[in-house]
Amino acid sequence: TGMTDRPLVTAVLPCWNSAAFIRETLACLDAQTYGAIEVLVGDDASSDETPAILREWAVSRPNARLILRETNLGWVGNCNDLMAQA
Repeated sequence: TGMTDRPLVTAVLPCWNSAAFIRETLACLDAQTYGAIEVLVGDDASSDETPAILREWAVSRPNARLILRETNLGWVGNCNDLMAQA
C-alpha cells in the first residue's frame, strides 16, 4: 500500500515560548512511522527563539506547515484555528 492510499493525518502542534523543549517535541513527530502525515504548527507570537527553531526544522520537511502568528490568540484561539486549518 503506497502513501497515496492512506488517509492524510494532521498532527497539530500549538506552541508559545517553547524554545526550551520544542526540539524534543519535533523529534517525536519526526519519529512517527505513518507515511501520510503532515505537521501543522501554530506559534502564538512567541517572544523567544521558538519561531527560528520552527523555521529551521521546517526547511527540510515538505510535510510541515507553519503558522507564525504576529498576534497572540491565546491557547484556545491558537488550538481552534489550527484545528480549523487541519
